[in-house]
Amino acid sequence: MKPIRYVIAVLAAACSLASCDKYLDMKPIDPLTRPEDVFSKRATTEQYLYGLYGRLPKEWLNGVNDANGGQPWVPCSDEADVTFKNDFQSINNGAWNPSTMNYCYDQWERHYQAIHECNYFMQNVDMCGELSEDEKLQYHTEARFLRAYFYFLMIRVYGPVCLVGDAVVDANDRYNIGRSPYDSCVNYVVRELDAVSRILPPAQNDIWLGKPTQGAALAVKSRLLLYAASKLFNNDNSLYKDFKSKTTGENLFPTAYSEQKWRDAAQAAFDVITLNRYSLVEKTRQITEGNVTSEEIDPYASLSGIFADRWNSEIIFGRLMNDMSYYQRCSPRALTNCWGGFGATQSQVDAYAMASGRYPITGYTDDGKTPVIDPAAGYTETGTTNFVHPYDGFSMETYNMYVGREPRFYMDITWDNMRFPYSVPTSGVADAQKSVVAQFYYNASSGPGTSHNYSVSGYLVRKGISRQNDPQNGIWTLPLSWPMFRLAEIYLNYVEALIECDPSNPDILIYWNKVRHRAGVPNIETAYPEAIGDQGQMRELIRRERRIELAFESHRFFDTRRWQIGEQTLGGYMYGMNVMALTDQPIGVSEFWQRTPTANGKRVFEKKHYLFPIWQRHMDRDNLIEQSPFWK
Repeated sequence: MKPIRYVIAVLAAACSLASCDKYLDMKPIDPLTRPEDVFSKRATTEQYLYGLYGRLPKEWLNGVNDANGGQPWVPCSDEADVTFKNDFQSINNGAWNPSTMNYCYDQWERHYQAIHECNYFMQNVDMCGELSEDEKLQYHTEARFLRAYFYFLMIRVYGPVCLVGDAVVDANDRYNIGRSPYDSCVNYVVRELDAVSRILPPAQNDIWLGKPTQGAALAVKSRLLLYAASKLFNNDNSLYKDFKSKTTGENLFPTAYSEQKWRDAAQAAFDVITLNRYSLVEKTRQITEGNVTSEEIDPYASLSGIFADRWNSEIIFGRLMNDMSYYQRCSPRALTNCWGGFGATQSQVDAYAMASGRYPITGYTDDGKTPVIDPAAGYTETGTTNFVHPYDGFSMETYNMYVGREPRFYMDITWDNMRFPYSVPTSGVADAQKSVVAQFYYNASSGPGTSHNYSVSGYLVRKGISRQNDPQNGIWTLPLSWPMFRLAEIYLNYVEALIECDPSNPDILIYWNKVRHRAGVPNIETAYPEAIGDQGQMRELIRRERRIELAFESHRFFDTRRWQIGEQTLGGYMYGMNVMALTDQPIGVSEFWQRTPTANGKRVFEKKHYLFPIWQRHMDRDNLIEQSPFWK
């Protein structure tokens, strides 16, 4: 049996409120060498299990150089451009290769180490005499779920991976095994998820919220099968038709299109839906007209609740955001202890619909600079309005670009001259005395003139930011729930798959409109009656819906790749407002308000970038591993 050579990490998530704090307080075990030293006691057995949960990535730590959690997904998509000069920048500018990878983004080593630990745990948990047989089965199943999840995390960035089964294989050892075909990898993980879904509980009690459930296993399966059905992996003219196994000579990627894969993806999403255990966060407000008072969905409170209401009804599998760096990176530097460098791109700002439900920008000319405006959308880039923010209630002079947009825009984006709110703690009511005017031009309090912490795009990501924070007084509302899988995604997975395999299915409009209705946006057939029955238009519209509903939640990076549109969306310049301008006055007129390439420069995207390379040091240890296609 392979010895444990490292200190097992303490679980950093998968808990609820204060009732589960006692298992967060577990100390790391010492680097022991014999399984009986770990698994003879309940305490150390459970501590090892919690260490497996600690291997789950913190996907809100986007662009952070954190070996156990930092992720490049949002900063390396076209939805955000980030000031901080961390390792993700080398991905964007094309200056990465198998020899220059580092541990921060070495998904191969990180996740194989986690798989190794899961296998080690599953092989030895039964020797713990202090656990009941039911507990042993429960813990074994949790580790088995986590192993399947770590495989999923690798498949989404590498495609085919090495399937090691139940063997305890350390990523640092010479294990001399090549990649398995992509479909074999997917099928293996699907079988594992199906198996654990029959054992995992339908729900966790309050002290174990964040642990996997039946729904979590099926949700991971839904996303994996959606990816597998998409163009990058399901195409008659595959990019990877010549990529073959070193050991068997067989194709490692599918070489023919299969509509059945879309049917499988649709069924997997529907299986989650029909559990009937999850519901969209929907909060209501009273509306009085004359003498009649009625209730309607409040989209702003509902959208806020996805993050602010811990372990809400929409979350299928999640973690707690137990650090404040996300808030600090998304809040204007004018606020105390805030860095304000996590900026939305102009194309992401443009992506949000108008209140009518139509998208204002249909494309770009001049290398992405000049927008093509849909005249039916009611959108303009001239003039200003004395605007009242529909969620915060603050009045401000606002460029008409930001007026009349859908509710998700106002919950997700901070723009220049907007009053950025923080409330009296625990009240949830925006307080003008605790707010700042967010200004991003050169000499502004949140601009580039006095600090390297600033927004390169002139926007900040606001999604998931609680108004109950008060950074001026060092008060942060922590932790909030980070939804790794939530019901809105499953609805959109289902709709996308149906559009591809059953485009006349009435469920398309039913489940699509559930998401739009909660967001305060008219039904898709109301906004786009001309698209109904047109598979191509519906495909484009569901992609836009995903970009908005799932913005900044680590989906766009993978969506643009699986759709194989990276050359159109991920290369070239990212645009924003001109933060090097000396003033933002007059609003909408000064040089600040010109669409300008960000200071991070032109991005590079080539066909090899659809999949991650394997770090050369792993290739040197295992001569049978095939390097990812087109990487040398």
